[in-house]
Amino acid sequence: MQAREQKIGDLLVVFLQGRLDRAAAPALQQQLLARIHAGQNSLLVDCTDLNLLSSRGLAAIWAAYK
Repeated sequence: MQAREQKIGDLLVVFLQGRLDRAAAPALQQQLLARIHAGQNSLLVDCTDLNLLSSRGLAAIWAAYK
């Protein structure tokens, strides 16, 4: 999975591409949480270009939301 970030005003958009599966989920979760802990309050995860979103991948996004 590839994750590309783009800042649009106060919003950080994370564009995901490929497969967000069990192997890729921990790195994404760590990336999202790092941005949040650094003070990023507005975050959008764009899953348009994902070929696969596993339950573990969804859990990684959900963990950042909480």
